[in-house]
Amino acid sequence: SIRAELADLTGNDQDVAQLRSAASAAVTDLASAADRLTTARRQAAERLSARVSAELAGLAMPQAHFVAEVDHRADPAGLTLPDGSSVAFGESGTDVVRFLLAPHAGASPAPIGDGASGGELSRIMLALEVVLAETSPPSVFIFDEVDAGIGGRTAVEVGRRLARLAQRSQVLVVTHLPQV
Repeated sequence: SIRAELADLTGNDQDVAQLRSAASAAVTDLASAADRLTTARRQAAERLSARVSAELAGLAMPQAHFVAEVDHRADPAGLTLPDGSSVAFGESGTDVVRFLLAPHAGASPAPIGDGASGGELSRIMLALEVVLAETSPPSVFIFDEVDAGIGGRTAVEVGRRLARLAQRSQVLVVTHLPQV
């Protein structure tokens, strides 16, 4: 009786082999799914980059280029993708997503937080919100000092974009500019 119970608890070599095979198949499926997810994210990042850049042009940043970058973080002990690279992975996949900005022609894209001024950050955020709200609008937007560092024609364009957002959502704005 004890021998039978011990055999059940320790398993036999065939059970171990089946479990290893199932684990290997699951890792292969995971790598394939991660690769498909990366492809979809990169395609979405290209569309987002183009649309946000177009919005920035209308917000007095005509030479600015917004870049949504999707990349991996190498990890020798990580998940091996179909292309043979080994990358870190977690609950949100294998991708590292960064938002970059080239504020003028000839500038190299850099992380938004590293070089954008307060006024640029406000306009970038507004451009992102306008683009993203077209696919899944939140019920309320709150903007505080979205008019920082702008005036004149740019303020009118900010106001127009806020009006577009207000067609789908409630928009609350703290501002000192009548155009906004």
